[in-house]
Amino acid sequence: MIPLLKKINKTIFIFLVLNIHPVCAQHIGELFLKMPDELLPILTQQQRFELLEYAKINRKDSVKNAFNGYATVTSYDSLKQYIAVKTTRVSIAEFRVFTDDNQNHIIGVIQTVLQPIPSSTIALYNTNWQPISRRITIPKATDWLSTSALSADLLSTMQKILTNSFISLTFSGNAHITATNHSLSFLSREDKQTVEPFVVTNNRQYNFAENIWHFSQNSKP
Repeated sequence: MIPLLKKINKTIFIFLVLNIHPVCAQHIGELFLKMPDELLPILTQQQRFELLEYAKINRKDSVKNAFNGYATVTSYDSLKQYIAVKTTRVSIAEFRVFTDDNQNHIIGVIQTVLQPIPSSTIALYNTNWQPISRRITIPKATDWLSTSALSADLLSTMQKILTNSFISLTFSGNAHITATNHSLSFLSREDKQTVEPFVVTNNRQYNFAENIWHFSQNSKP
């Protein structure tokens, strides 16, 4: 009976959080709880609530996910409006709230598969969790080529070798995204030796300005 009462109390608390606190506060914790289940089907709203409560008191406790594995919050910053959740042993989801040029709040969601080669997807939503049109084009492996050192024929060869892109993304700083190129891990030893001298190893950083994501600078990996 007691576990049932605890579950009922948690459900009531979630209802109060979602309906008493004004949405205009745009707090990442509230938005994380209001997220539709289909956007992160591996965790229910109840499980997201439990993870958030653990994070608020700096506990690294886990909850069981839909695959009967474990999920835990790896980072929670209420001031920077950021949450990172390791949803499975090989995947992580990041959530960040930022504002556009019109001071509208936007939720950025990055989901990354860590194995066998890290690779991310990213989407943007308004505070009602409706997708918005400012999609981010994930950079390609060829964006890391040092093209100034390549002839036209050699560039064409490199582009063919780097057809497949494995790029991981993460939120960094204020409305910044850092992109890391893992594409060389996909190549055969011969192809890797061919392209590696012409590939810049630094990460690429993007910032949000004028409602568009711009390449900002290379940064250390």
